[in-house]
Amino acid sequence: MAMPQLINAVSLTQEQEESINKWLFEKIRSRIKGTVLEIGSGSGAFSSLFVEQGIPIIMTDPIKLNRDKLRETFREMAAVRYIDNIDFDHPNFQQLYSEMFRTIDTVVALNVVEKGFYTAQALNNAKQLVRARGRLIVITPCQTILFPGFEDNLKDLKEYIHKQLKELLGETELRKATYFSLRQHGIFPSSVSGPVFLLVLQKK
Repeated sequence: MAMPQLINAVSLTQEQEESINKWLFEKIRSRIKGTVLEIGSGSGAFSSLFVEQGIPIIMTDPIKLNRDKLRETFREMAAVRYIDNIDFDHPNFQQLYSEMFRTIDTVVALNVVEKGFYTAQALNNAKQLVRARGRLIVITPCQTILFPGFEDNLKDLKEYIHKQLKELLGETELRKATYFSLRQHGIFPSSVSGPVFLLVLQKK
């Protein structure tokens, strides 16, 4: 299966990666419910934060070598439900993964330090897995996925965000949206252009 399409892969030092991962986890910790499915687990650096807290997690990665390493690293750890390959950009996603639709409490796409930013298609497919009142938690640069044309005016972004999120999730599926500007918190370096948001989306 093809690797998910990524946008603007982030180049950071190890210290920056650890700092970002810890900040993100602390920010979302109270918003996680039930079992988590992580898109693009990579080396497991971000996944390990869930495991350390005993949060049930399903790890996914399109690269077999990564999955093998994840199985070795997290072998016999109770919090890890399983490790699988889910192609979130597959053109027949709905047919291939329909049995998983509306079965996951929380889906996260936060491992941008390794994987970059996911496309709208991948995130739209990911939201299919989220059960009612479940959460999709993602990081996205506004100009490339959800908020084209509003790179500089945060006031306009705030007015525009809800409409665009409804387009991503579907008019009837978005119950609540919470977002944090990572640029305002100094989380991403200047090499990542434009506003970058941490979004916590709750389905109806």
